[in-house]
Amino acid sequence: MVMGKASLESLAREGARQAALGREMAEATAAVVARRLEIARAALDDPRRADVVEMGLMGSEKVEAFALAGGRLAAGGAEMLAEAGRTAEAEARLAGTALNRVLAARDLPTMAAAQSDYAMGLWGRAWTGALEASAMMMKAQGEALAPLHAATTANARRLKVGR
Repeated sequence: MVMGKASLESLAREGARQAALGREMAEATAAVVARRLEIARAALDDPRRADVVEMGLMGSEKVEAFALAGGRLAAGGAEMLAEAGRTAEAEARLAGTALNRVLAARDLPTMAAAQSDYAMGLWGRAWTGALEASAMMMKAQGEALAPLHAATTANARRLKVGR
């Protein structure tokens, strides 16, 4: 998704794509947990034959995947904050220009036109800004989901469980 090109359609497509990945991840997670419970049960039954490699991965994989996901969310959040700052700065300039037009108006129709121009522009910028913010959030969410999805589905393939 490219910033500046967000649309409701592109957000809906990306949301559907991420929902499908989330569903796949949930299904893989259930299969992996069930298989790992079998491995843990077997280890309790006979500790000498425990699959210590797989049992060791149970924690380290999660830490690695969630660390990547958290880092990506933090980066996305920083990007969103920076964009919010730029947007606020630009809007303050536009508001100042509008105020100068209102104060410089020689009559009520000119003053009303200046206010109306600013208000109409503000609504347009607010709509565009909402779409762009949604696109940034969707991007951050997708980037955070990627390492979790990759780890979960890799586990399912390695353990030969799930689909």
